[in-house]
Amino acid sequence: MIDNMHEKMFTKFSKLETPENGKYSIAQHGDSVYIGKTPENKPAVIWLNDTNGQNRKLSYGRLKLRLAQKIQLLTSEIECLGADNKVNLLQFESTMLDEIKMFFETVNNLLIEAYGDNVSQNDLIHTLSGLSQMITNKKKHDQKSIQGQFAELCVIKHLFESHKMDYAIYYHHSFDDKFDFSITEVDKLEVKSTLSEHRIHEFSHTQLTYPSRNIKVASVLMRKDDRGTSLPELSEELKEVFNHPEHQVFHRTLDAFLECCEDDDLNEQFYSMTYIMENIKYFNAKDIPQFDTTEPQGVTNTRYKVDMNFAKTIEPI
Repeated sequence: MIDNMHEKMFTKFSKLETPENGKYSIAQHGDSVYIGKTPENKPAVIWLNDTNGQNRKLSYGRLKLRLAQKIQLLTSEIECLGADNKVNLLQFESTMLDEIKMFFETVNNLLIEAYGDNVSQNDLIHTLSGLSQMITNKKKHDQKSIQGQFAELCVIKHLFESHKMDYAIYYHHSFDDKFDFSITEVDKLEVKSTLSEHRIHEFSHTQLTYPSRNIKVASVLMRKDDRGTSLPELSEELKEVFNHPEHQVFHRTLDAFLECCEDDDLNEQFYSMTYIMENIKYFNAKDIPQFDTTEPQGVTNTRYKVDMNFAKTIEPI
């Protein structure tokens, strides 16, 4: 007996007929969810709900998302489609069995368990980068990344407890994003942390001078404490505080990060929440010392350290 749902998904995929003539082979997995095999013999998950609108094609890494996509099925499977033959389709560009298993496990954990059959086009778009990271990012987050994630969550906690502001809904979905929080297309918040008692942080030049952006920076002084709080503990605390439907992407982002951490690294890092919460300060990027020039042609990824004590602090509101 197969207990894990993602293993059932993989088994259904393995038993599908080999597609031919540009058609898809599918097997039903839920009321409106199907496991698919693409014409190129690649794995896919297909949804029949929320297929209105124009066809859109999005890619992230080896994941390809097709919204309102018309497809052709093998003759024996045609009856499941509506009259317009439109579906929302997420496919993974791999034929490696271990990677295909990871694809189905990740889709099940981040999409199907969260939404069941009711996965909207918007849900698929917002989850795409997190899915790609969990499936294809074999590199584990190091201790510096764990420290940075902890600091970002402390800022969410601080803004909520001190200013009644919900920044969980603005948290980045991909850890490759340029800014940690995107409030609007213009308003951004970047978090910097240090274990030093001196408020000195490293910035990329573009983080401080990005054109047409209103950028704020949260500076977090941190202190390790064997009796303090771990990242998994803080993640669970915030998931309980921010537990409305609009926070589902936030929950999945936290889970995706922890999935890419070694247990030993997580168990070695505990931080003093009291010290951290007393030592978070906010700044306007324009007030932070920086080079007053753009990067010259041919120069990219300029980085430098900045002593924040030379900048004026602000209220985050």
